[in-house]
Amino acid sequence: MVWDIGDSQWSAVINGATSNLGEVSRVCFGFTHNEIMVFSSFGIKVTIWSLTTSRGFEIKDPKSLLTCYDYRPRTGHLAILTRDGAHDNLMLLAPVTYELIRSVDLTTVDAQGVRWSPDGHWLVVWDAASMGYKVLIYTTDGHLFKTYSGIQDADNIGTGVKTLKWSPLNSTLNIGGFDQRIVLLQRNSFSPSIVFEHTSTIDDPQVCVWEEQISASKMRSFIRASRPTCPPPQSTDMSVTNTGVSTIEYNIDGSLFATKDDATPSTVWIWSPKLPSAVAVLIHHSPVKRVRWHPKTAGLLLIHCNIVDPVIHIWNAAWEIPKVISLQLGKLGGQMEANWLLDEAIDMHTLMLGNAHNYVVGLMSQSGDLASLPNTTETTGAGPEDMFDEGNSLDLSPIKVSHEEVTMGAEGDFSAFVSDEIDDTFHYRRHTKSSIREP
Repeated sequence: MVWDIGDSQWSAVINGATSNLGEVSRVCFGFTHNEIMVFSSFGIKVTIWSLTTSRGFEIKDPKSLLTCYDYRPRTGHLAILTRDGAHDNLMLLAPVTYELIRSVDLTTVDAQGVRWSPDGHWLVVWDAASMGYKVLIYTTDGHLFKTYSGIQDADNIGTGVKTLKWSPLNSTLNIGGFDQRIVLLQRNSFSPSIVFEHTSTIDDPQVCVWEEQISASKMRSFIRASRPTCPPPQSTDMSVTNTGVSTIEYNIDGSLFATKDDATPSTVWIWSPKLPSAVAVLIHHSPVKRVRWHPKTAGLLLIHCNIVDPVIHIWNAAWEIPKVISLQLGKLGGQMEANWLLDEAIDMHTLMLGNAHNYVVGLMSQSGDLASLPNTTETTGAGPEDMFDEGNSLDLSPIKVSHEEVTMGAEGDFSAFVSDEIDDTFHYRRHTKSSIREP
Protein backbone atom coordinates (compact mmCIF):
# COMPACT_ATOMS: atom_id res chain seq x y z
CA MET A 1 0.00 0.00 0.00
CA VAL A 2 1.02 3.59 -0.63
CA TRP A 3 -0.09 6.59 1.45
CA ASP A 4 0.20 10.33 0.99
CA ILE A 5 1.34 11.84 4.30
CA GLY A 6 0.02 15.21 3.15
CA ASP A 7 -3.45 13.84 2.39
CA SER A 8 -4.76 11.18 4.73
CA GLN A 9 -7.79 10.71 2.46
CA TRP A 10 -5.70 9.18 -0.34
CA SER A 11 -4.11 5.74 -0.62
CA ALA A 12 -3.13 3.25 -3.30
CA VAL A 13 -3.14 -0.52 -3.31
CA ILE A 14 -1.01 -2.57 -5.68
CA ASN A 15 -2.48 -6.06 -5.91
CA GLY A 16 -0.31 -8.81 -7.33
CA ALA A 17 2.67 -6.48 -7.45
CA THR A 18 4.97 -9.28 -8.65
CA SER A 19 2.36 -10.97 -10.91
CA ASN A 20 2.63 -14.15 -8.81
CA LEU A 21 6.30 -14.53 -9.74
CA GLY A 22 7.76 -14.90 -6.26
CA GLU A 23 7.26 -12.82 -3.16
CA VAL A 24 8.05 -9.13 -2.73
CA SER A 25 11.63 -8.79 -1.48
CA ARG A 26 12.00 -5.00 -1.51
CA VAL A 27 9.90 -1.90 -2.19
CA CYS A 28 11.18 1.64 -2.77
CA PHE A 29 10.31 4.81 -4.62
CA GLY A 30 11.59 5.43 -8.14
CA PHE A 31 12.93 8.70 -9.51
CA THR A 32 9.79 10.54 -8.41
CA HIS A 33 7.31 9.99 -5.60
CA ASN A 34 4.80 8.82 -8.20
CA GLU A 35 6.88 5.74 -9.09
CA ILE A 36 7.05 2.59 -6.95
CA MET A 37 9.75 -0.05 -7.54
CA VAL A 38 8.82 -3.59 -6.47
CA PHE A 39 11.57 -6.23 -6.48
CA SER A 40 10.47 -9.85 -6.52
CA SER A 41 12.36 -12.57 -4.66
CA PHE A 42 15.27 -14.47 -6.20
CA GLY A 43 15.97 -11.64 -8.65
CA ILE A 44 13.18 -12.68 -11.00
CA LYS A 45 12.17 -9.16 -11.96
CA VAL A 46 11.62 -5.60 -10.82
CA THR A 47 8.36 -3.82 -11.65
CA ILE A 48 8.13 -0.04 -11.75
CA TRP A 49 4.55 1.04 -11.10
CA SER A 50 3.39 4.54 -12.02
CA LEU A 51 0.67 6.14 -9.91
CA THR A 52 -0.04 8.78 -12.56
CA THR A 53 0.01 6.94 -15.92
CA SER A 54 -1.52 3.67 -14.66
CA ARG A 55 1.18 1.56 -16.26
CA GLY A 56 3.71 -0.97 -15.06
CA PHE A 57 7.14 -1.67 -16.52
CA GLU A 58 8.96 -4.92 -15.90
CA ILE A 59 12.70 -5.52 -16.03
CA LYS A 60 13.74 -9.16 -15.95
CA ASP A 61 16.63 -10.64 -13.99
CA PRO A 62 17.83 -7.60 -11.99
CA LYS A 63 20.76 -8.23 -9.70
CA SER A 64 19.57 -8.62 -6.13
CA LEU A 65 21.78 -5.91 -4.66
CA LEU A 66 20.87 -2.60 -3.04
CA THR A 67 23.36 -0.93 -5.38
CA CYS A 68 22.15 -2.64 -8.57
CA TYR A 69 20.45 0.49 -9.95
CA ASP A 70 20.80 4.27 -9.92
CA TYR A 71 18.87 7.19 -11.40
CA ARG A 72 20.73 9.90 -13.27
CA PRO A 73 20.50 13.23 -11.42
CA ARG A 74 18.06 15.77 -12.87
CA THR A 75 17.07 13.76 -15.97
CA GLY A 76 15.97 10.51 -14.30
CA HIS A 77 17.59 8.04 -16.74
CA LEU A 78 17.77 4.64 -15.06
CA ALA A 79 20.93 2.54 -15.07
CA ILE A 80 20.35 -0.99 -13.81
CA LEU A 81 22.43 -4.16 -13.62
CA THR A 82 20.90 -7.40 -14.82
CA ARG A 83 22.27 -10.91 -15.17
CA ASP A 84 21.30 -13.09 -18.11
CA GLY A 85 22.64 -16.55 -17.41
CA ALA A 86 26.30 -16.16 -16.52
CA HIS A 87 26.74 -12.66 -17.98
CA ASP A 88 26.32 -9.23 -16.38
CA ASN A 89 24.55 -6.55 -18.38
CA LEU A 90 24.07 -2.82 -17.94
CA MET A 91 20.82 -1.32 -19.16
CA LEU A 92 20.19 2.39 -19.76
CA LEU A 93 16.48 3.27 -19.77
CA ALA A 94 14.69 6.49 -20.66
CA PRO A 95 12.92 8.44 -17.91
CA VAL A 96 9.15 8.08 -17.46
CA THR A 97 8.66 5.69 -20.42
CA TYR A 98 11.52 3.34 -19.42
CA GLU A 99 12.25 2.54 -23.05
CA LEU A 100 15.55 0.79 -23.61
CA ILE A 101 18.17 3.26 -24.86
CA ARG A 102 21.24 1.05 -24.77
CA SER A 103 22.45 -2.26 -23.37
CA VAL A 104 26.05 -3.04 -22.54
CA ASP A 105 27.62 -6.48 -22.09
CA LEU A 106 29.92 -6.10 -19.08
CA THR A 107 33.28 -7.80 -18.67
CA THR A 108 32.66 -8.27 -14.96
CA VAL A 109 32.42 -11.63 -13.22
CA ASP A 110 29.87 -10.45 -10.64
CA ALA A 111 29.13 -6.71 -10.82
CA GLN A 112 28.39 -5.28 -7.37
CA GLY A 113 26.92 -1.88 -8.16
CA VAL A 114 26.38 1.05 -10.51
CA ARG A 115 26.51 4.79 -9.75
CA TRP A 116 25.98 7.98 -11.74
CA SER A 117 28.21 10.97 -11.06
CA PRO A 118 26.43 13.97 -9.44
CA ASP A 119 26.52 15.90 -12.73
CA GLY A 120 25.33 12.86 -14.71
CA HIS A 121 28.35 12.86 -17.05
CA TRP A 122 29.87 9.57 -15.89
CA LEU A 123 28.66 6.12 -14.91
CA VAL A 124 30.73 3.63 -12.91
CA VAL A 125 30.36 -0.12 -12.34
CA TRP A 126 32.52 -2.13 -9.95
CA ASP A 127 33.26 -5.86 -9.88
CA ALA A 128 33.34 -8.34 -7.01
CA ALA A 129 36.28 -8.20 -4.61
CA SER A 130 37.46 -11.59 -5.83
CA MET A 131 38.56 -9.87 -9.04
CA GLY A 132 40.72 -7.33 -7.20
CA TYR A 133 40.27 -3.66 -8.00
CA LYS A 134 38.12 -3.45 -11.11
CA VAL A 135 36.10 -0.29 -11.70
CA LEU A 136 34.60 0.39 -15.13
CA ILE A 137 33.99 4.05 -16.05
CA TYR A 138 31.43 4.69 -18.80
CA THR A 139 30.26 7.78 -20.62
CA THR A 140 26.60 8.74 -20.53
CA ASP A 141 25.87 6.85 -23.77
CA GLY A 142 27.31 3.60 -22.40
CA HIS A 143 30.78 3.58 -23.97
CA LEU A 144 33.66 2.32 -21.85
CA PHE A 145 36.05 5.19 -21.08
CA LYS A 146 38.51 3.58 -18.66
CA THR A 147 39.05 0.58 -16.41
CA TYR A 148 40.68 1.26 -13.05
CA SER A 149 42.64 -1.72 -11.71
CA GLY A 150 44.02 -0.29 -8.48
CA ILE A 151 47.41 1.01 -7.42
CA GLN A 152 50.08 -1.49 -8.33
CA ASP A 153 52.76 -1.58 -5.64
CA ALA A 154 54.41 -4.08 -3.32
CA ASP A 155 52.25 -3.09 -0.34
CA ASN A 156 48.93 -3.43 -2.17
CA ILE A 157 47.72 -6.95 -2.83
CA GLY A 158 44.58 -5.77 -4.63
CA THR A 159 41.92 -7.07 -2.28
CA GLY A 160 39.11 -5.36 -4.20
CA VAL A 161 36.38 -2.75 -3.88
CA LYS A 162 33.93 -2.77 -0.96
CA THR A 163 32.19 0.57 -1.44
CA LEU A 164 32.24 3.49 -3.85
CA LYS A 165 31.15 7.12 -3.47
CA TRP A 166 31.27 10.27 -5.59
CA SER A 167 32.14 13.53 -3.88
CA PRO A 168 29.18 15.96 -3.83
CA LEU A 169 31.03 18.52 -5.94
CA ASN A 170 31.86 15.84 -8.52
CA SER A 171 35.62 16.44 -8.17
CA THR A 172 36.63 12.92 -7.14
CA LEU A 173 35.50 9.32 -7.23
CA ASN A 174 36.19 7.68 -3.87
CA ILE A 175 36.86 3.95 -3.66
CA GLY A 176 36.83 2.13 -0.33
CA GLY A 177 38.68 -1.18 -0.47
CA PHE A 178 38.99 -4.34 1.55
CA ASP A 179 42.61 -3.29 2.12
CA GLN A 180 41.39 -0.52 4.52
CA ARG A 181 42.30 2.22 2.04
CA ILE A 182 40.31 5.01 0.42
CA VAL A 183 41.57 5.98 -3.02
CA LEU A 184 40.45 9.29 -4.52
CA LEU A 185 40.39 9.33 -8.33
CA GLN A 186 40.50 12.67 -10.10
CA ARG A 187 37.53 13.40 -12.31
CA ASN A 188 38.05 13.14 -16.09
CA SER A 189 41.43 11.39 -15.88
CA PHE A 190 40.30 8.94 -13.17
CA SER A 191 43.85 8.55 -11.93
CA PRO A 192 44.70 8.17 -8.21
CA SER A 193 45.39 11.53 -6.57
CA ILE A 194 45.19 10.81 -2.83
CA VAL A 195 45.25 7.62 -0.76
CA PHE A 196 43.92 7.57 2.81
CA GLU A 197 44.58 4.58 5.04
CA HIS A 198 43.01 3.38 8.29
CA THR A 199 46.11 2.61 10.30
CA SER A 200 46.14 0.23 13.26
CA THR A 201 48.01 2.83 15.36
CA ILE A 202 47.30 6.58 15.47
CA ASP A 203 50.22 8.75 16.53
CA ASP A 204 49.80 11.87 14.38
CA PRO A 205 49.70 14.94 16.70
CA GLN A 206 47.56 16.80 14.16
CA VAL A 207 44.71 14.29 14.52
CA CYS A 208 42.27 14.74 17.42
CA VAL A 209 41.46 11.31 18.82
CA TRP A 210 38.38 11.07 21.04
CA GLU A 211 37.40 8.05 23.10
CA GLU A 212 33.99 7.44 24.63
CA GLN A 213 33.85 6.67 28.34
CA ILE A 214 30.97 5.50 30.55
CA SER A 215 30.90 6.53 34.18
CA ALA A 216 29.63 4.46 37.11
CA SER A 217 26.29 6.24 36.78
CA LYS A 218 26.19 5.23 33.08
CA MET A 219 26.78 8.77 31.86
CA ARG A 220 28.51 8.88 28.48
CA SER A 221 31.07 11.45 27.39
CA PHE A 222 34.20 11.86 25.25
CA ILE A 223 37.77 12.34 26.45
CA ARG A 224 40.98 12.83 24.55
CA ALA A 225 42.76 9.54 24.00
CA SER A 226 46.40 9.11 24.92
CA ARG A 227 48.98 8.60 22.18
CA PRO A 228 49.71 6.37 20.49
CA THR A 229 46.17 5.04 20.19
CA CYS A 230 45.03 1.73 18.71
CA PRO A 231 41.36 1.55 17.64
CA PRO A 232 39.85 -1.64 19.06
CA PRO A 233 39.29 -4.44 16.54
CA GLN A 234 36.06 -6.34 16.14
CA SER A 235 35.35 -8.86 18.87
CA THR A 236 34.62 -11.78 16.56
CA ASP A 237 37.08 -13.58 14.36
CA MET A 238 38.00 -11.46 11.37
CA SER A 239 36.91 -12.63 7.94
CA VAL A 240 36.96 -11.17 4.47
CA THR A 241 33.38 -9.88 4.75
CA ASN A 242 34.07 -8.12 8.07
CA THR A 243 37.03 -6.05 6.97
CA GLY A 244 37.42 -3.12 4.64
CA VAL A 245 35.89 0.33 4.25
CA SER A 246 32.11 -0.09 4.30
CA THR A 247 31.08 3.56 4.83
CA ILE A 248 32.08 6.76 3.03
CA GLU A 249 29.87 9.77 3.78
CA TYR A 250 30.58 13.32 2.52
CA ASN A 251 29.30 16.49 4.11
CA ILE A 252 27.25 18.91 2.04
CA ASP A 253 30.10 21.02 0.66
CA GLY A 254 32.61 18.19 0.17
CA SER A 255 35.16 19.63 2.61
CA LEU A 256 35.00 16.61 4.93
CA PHE A 257 34.03 12.97 4.75
CA ALA A 258 33.55 10.27 7.37
CA THR A 259 34.50 6.60 7.02
CA LYS A 260 34.20 3.34 8.91
CA ASP A 261 36.50 0.34 8.52
CA ASP A 262 34.74 -2.89 9.47
CA ALA A 263 37.97 -4.21 11.00
CA THR A 264 37.46 -1.56 13.72
CA PRO A 265 33.65 -1.19 13.71
CA SER A 266 33.42 1.17 16.70
CA THR A 267 35.69 3.82 15.17
CA VAL A 268 34.75 6.70 12.87
CA TRP A 269 37.44 8.58 10.92
CA ILE A 270 36.87 12.13 9.67
CA TRP A 271 39.06 13.23 6.75
CA SER A 272 39.80 16.45 4.91
CA PRO A 273 40.60 16.02 1.19
CA LYS A 274 42.24 19.46 1.14
CA LEU A 275 44.86 18.83 3.87
CA PRO A 276 44.89 15.87 2.94
CA SER A 277 44.76 13.86 6.17
CA ALA A 278 42.51 12.81 9.00
CA VAL A 279 41.27 15.63 11.24
CA ALA A 280 39.53 13.56 13.93
CA VAL A 281 38.97 9.98 15.04
CA LEU A 282 36.11 8.99 17.35
CA ILE A 283 36.31 5.67 19.22
CA HIS A 284 33.00 4.44 20.66
CA HIS A 285 32.10 1.73 23.14
CA SER A 286 29.87 -0.08 20.64
CA PRO A 287 29.90 -0.72 16.89
CA VAL A 288 28.79 2.21 14.77
CA LYS A 289 25.51 1.67 12.96
CA ARG A 290 25.11 4.89 10.97
CA VAL A 291 26.83 8.20 10.28
CA ARG A 292 24.93 11.17 8.85
CA TRP A 293 26.12 14.69 8.08
CA HIS A 294 23.71 17.52 8.69
CA PRO A 295 21.90 18.49 5.45
CA LYS A 296 22.70 22.21 5.93
CA THR A 297 25.58 22.61 8.42
CA ALA A 298 28.79 21.36 6.83
CA GLY A 299 30.74 20.51 9.99
CA LEU A 300 28.03 18.70 11.95
CA LEU A 301 28.05 14.88 12.07
CA LEU A 302 25.56 12.48 13.69
CA ILE A 303 26.82 9.05 14.77
CA HIS A 304 24.42 6.34 15.88
CA CYS A 305 25.83 3.22 17.54
CA ASN A 306 24.30 -0.23 17.82
CA ILE A 307 23.19 0.04 21.46
CA VAL A 308 19.93 -0.16 23.40
CA ASP A 309 20.40 3.20 25.12
CA PRO A 310 18.59 6.12 23.40
CA VAL A 311 21.72 8.22 22.79
CA ILE A 312 23.22 9.94 19.76
CA HIS A 313 26.85 10.98 19.36
CA ILE A 314 27.48 14.37 17.74
CA TRP A 315 30.75 15.75 16.35
CA ASN A 316 31.06 19.37 15.29
CA ALA A 317 34.16 20.92 13.76
CA ALA A 318 33.44 24.12 15.73
CA TRP A 319 33.21 22.42 19.13
CA GLU A 320 36.10 21.75 21.47
CA ILE A 321 34.79 18.30 22.32
CA PRO A 322 32.16 15.94 20.80
CA LYS A 323 28.83 15.58 22.59
CA VAL A 324 26.64 12.64 23.59
CA ILE A 325 22.94 13.54 23.40
CA SER A 326 20.61 11.47 25.56
CA LEU A 327 16.96 11.34 24.55
CA GLN A 328 14.03 9.83 26.43
CA LEU A 329 12.09 7.01 24.82
CA GLY A 330 9.02 5.62 26.54
CA LYS A 331 9.68 2.05 25.43
CA LEU A 332 13.03 0.52 24.63
CA GLY A 333 13.67 -2.58 22.57
CA GLY A 334 13.98 -3.44 18.93
CA GLN A 335 16.12 -1.73 16.35
CA MET A 336 16.51 2.01 16.74
CA GLU A 337 17.14 4.52 13.98
CA ALA A 338 18.46 8.07 14.27
CA ASN A 339 18.65 10.89 11.77
CA TRP A 340 18.48 14.64 11.23
CA LEU A 341 15.24 16.43 10.49
CA LEU A 342 15.39 19.58 8.42
CA ASP A 343 13.24 22.42 9.73
CA GLU A 344 13.79 25.79 8.06
CA ALA A 345 11.46 27.55 10.50
CA ILE A 346 13.74 27.29 13.54
CA ASP A 347 17.35 28.20 14.14
CA MET A 348 18.18 24.90 15.82
CA HIS A 349 19.17 21.41 14.83
CA THR A 350 16.41 18.80 14.96
CA LEU A 351 17.16 15.19 15.86
CA MET A 352 14.90 12.16 15.64
CA LEU A 353 15.37 8.79 17.34
CA GLY A 354 12.86 5.97 17.26
CA ASN A 355 12.11 2.28 17.30
CA ALA A 356 9.09 0.10 16.53
CA HIS A 357 7.27 1.31 19.65
CA ASN A 358 7.79 5.08 19.72
CA TYR A 359 9.94 7.95 18.55
CA VAL A 360 11.27 11.18 19.99
CA VAL A 361 12.18 14.49 18.37
CA GLY A 362 14.57 16.85 20.12
CA LEU A 363 15.91 20.34 19.45
CA MET A 364 19.65 20.88 19.80
CA SER A 365 21.18 24.33 20.12
CA GLN A 366 24.22 25.50 18.19
CA SER A 367 26.37 24.65 21.22
CA GLY A 368 25.10 21.07 21.36
CA ASP A 369 22.68 21.29 24.29
CA LEU A 370 19.08 20.14 24.22
CA ALA A 371 17.08 23.35 23.98
CA SER A 372 13.90 21.83 25.35
CA LEU A 373 12.56 18.58 26.70
CA PRO A 374 11.76 16.38 23.71
CA ASN A 375 8.29 14.96 23.22
CA THR A 376 7.83 11.21 22.84
CA THR A 377 5.15 9.84 20.56
CA GLU A 378 3.92 6.27 20.68
CA THR A 379 2.85 4.39 17.57
CA THR A 380 0.14 2.49 19.56
CA GLY A 381 1.09 -0.69 17.79
CA ALA A 382 -1.41 -0.14 15.00
CA GLY A 383 -0.65 -1.20 11.49
CA PRO A 384 -0.21 1.30 8.65
CA GLU A 385 -3.78 0.75 7.53
CA ASP A 386 -5.00 2.13 10.88
CA MET A 387 -3.05 5.37 10.57
CA PHE A 388 -5.21 6.76 7.76
CA ASP A 389 -8.93 7.18 7.39
CA GLU A 390 -10.65 5.40 4.56
CA GLY A 391 -10.97 8.09 1.95
CA ASN A 392 -9.98 8.57 -1.67
CA SER A 393 -8.02 5.52 -2.78
CA LEU A 394 -6.42 4.18 -5.92
CA ASP A 395 -6.55 0.40 -6.35
CA LEU A 396 -3.93 -0.83 -8.82
CA SER A 397 -4.62 -4.38 -9.95
CA PRO A 398 -2.78 -5.80 -12.95
CA ILE A 399 -5.03 -7.89 -15.17
CA LYS A 400 -2.74 -8.87 -18.00
CA VAL A 401 0.98 -8.79 -18.60
CA SER A 402 2.49 -8.59 -22.08
CA HIS A 403 6.12 -9.32 -22.86
CA GLU A 404 8.06 -7.70 -25.67
CA GLU A 405 11.70 -8.60 -26.23
CA VAL A 406 14.12 -5.91 -27.34
CA THR A 407 17.14 -6.78 -29.47
CA MET A 408 20.13 -4.47 -29.64
CA GLY A 409 21.89 -5.83 -32.72
CA ALA A 410 25.62 -5.16 -32.60
CA GLU A 411 25.51 -4.66 -28.84
CA GLY A 412 24.15 -8.20 -28.40
CA ASP A 413 20.74 -9.68 -27.75
CA PHE A 414 19.02 -8.11 -24.83
CA SER A 415 15.65 -9.30 -23.60
CA ALA A 416 15.68 -7.92 -20.07
CA PHE A 417 13.31 -5.01 -20.69
CA VAL A 418 9.60 -5.60 -20.84
CA SER A 419 6.89 -2.94 -20.84
CA ASP A 420 3.23 -3.24 -19.99
CA GLU A 421 1.27 -0.76 -22.07
CA ILE A 422 -2.26 -2.13 -21.85
CA ASP A 423 -4.85 0.56 -21.33
CA ASP A 424 -7.10 -1.65 -19.17
CA THR A 425 -4.31 -2.93 -16.93
CA PHE A 426 -5.63 -0.92 -13.99
CA HIS A 427 -9.01 -0.39 -12.51
CA TYR A 428 -9.78 2.32 -10.04
CA ARG A 429 -11.70 2.70 -6.85
CA ARG A 430 -12.24 6.30 -5.76
CA HIS A 431 -14.61 7.53 -3.13
CA THR A 432 -14.87 10.14 -0.40
CA LYS A 433 -16.44 10.02 3.01
CA SER A 434 -19.09 12.52 1.94
CA SER A 435 -20.29 10.18 -0.80
CA ILE A 436 -20.85 7.23 1.56
CA ARG A 437 -24.37 6.94 2.81
CA GLU A 438 -25.48 4.91 5.75
CA PRO A 439 -28.08 2.27 4.95
